[in-house]
Amino acid sequence: MKSAPETPRPLDADQLRKLLALARELFQTDDTDYSLALLGHTLTDLLHPDSALLLLRGARLDAVGFDQRGAARHTGADHPLYDAGMSVLSGVTPPAGASSGQCENGSARMLALALPAQDAVAGLAVAWQHDLDQAQRDGSRQALLSILELGAAALGKIDARSTLERRVSDQQAQLASTSQAHAAELAQRDEAAVEMRTLSLTDVLTGLYNRRGFFLQAEQIFKVARRKRTKSAVIFADIDGLKSINDKLGHDIGDRLICDAALVFRQSFRQADVVSRLGATNSPPSRWTTSSPTSSWSVSRPTCAPST
Repeated sequence: MKSAPETPRPLDADQLRKLLALARELFQTDDTDYSLALLGHTLTDLLHPDSALLLLRGARLDAVGFDQRGAARHTGADHPLYDAGMSVLSGVTPPAGASSGQCENGSARMLALALPAQDAVAGLAVAWQHDLDQAQRDGSRQALLSILELGAAALGKIDARSTLERRVSDQQAQLASTSQAHAAELAQRDEAAVEMRTLSLTDVLTGLYNRRGFFLQAEQIFKVARRKRTKSAVIFADIDGLKSINDKLGHDIGDRLICDAALVFRQSFRQADVVSRLGATNSPPSRWTTSSPTSSWSVSRPTCAPST
């Protein structure tokens, strides 16, 4: 006949008060170091171990050791209690009478618990330099289990929050990077559109407006002149003998002559006036003024010699 499971020894009033204080402090903080300091202080206050080791298994295995004063420090496989902690954390079958929610390993001078019994994620091992009797072991087991439950819950909450914050931060950085790339692409498109429009309105040789640019800009000038009831003028100019210059001196010299003539016109008119090259030789400036006739047509044939 199987014996009934051993009834856990209840905690006394002083232990309960200290554990309640620990729970209150743990769930009011999101600081890992402070949480570990609270756990170390409570371990020392309730159990008085000579050393302790907390193992937490998440994305990685974290090991935190506690000295006799409860001071916490991150450690590794070289800790004296590491093997005992890993034993319970790795799923050693609980002995008869142990709670199904925990896995236990221990001796007269050492006690180790893990939660939960299957696929444990947290383990806590403590050791003393003297032997504990059965009553002391039972009391220490209950206090150790409570400390482990509170510590695992609090540190798990902090880890989950930190993981969520990292994910949100990574997503925000990714969105910012994508937004910047999109903004840069839109800026490049705008620049390309502006450049294409400029090229579509500009004479490549002289940098003046071409025929399309002239009619677009001149139309605006005439609209403003009509609205303000001011006078405007259109002037056509031609370079004499350009064909002869091209034939005798070459098209490069002819092009230089056209550029020189364009520079003369650009420097002779205001920035608000429209100076353009309509075709091979014509350069019509359009301007609006208060002293010119409403529609003044004149043909100017300046004497332009090729620059040398």
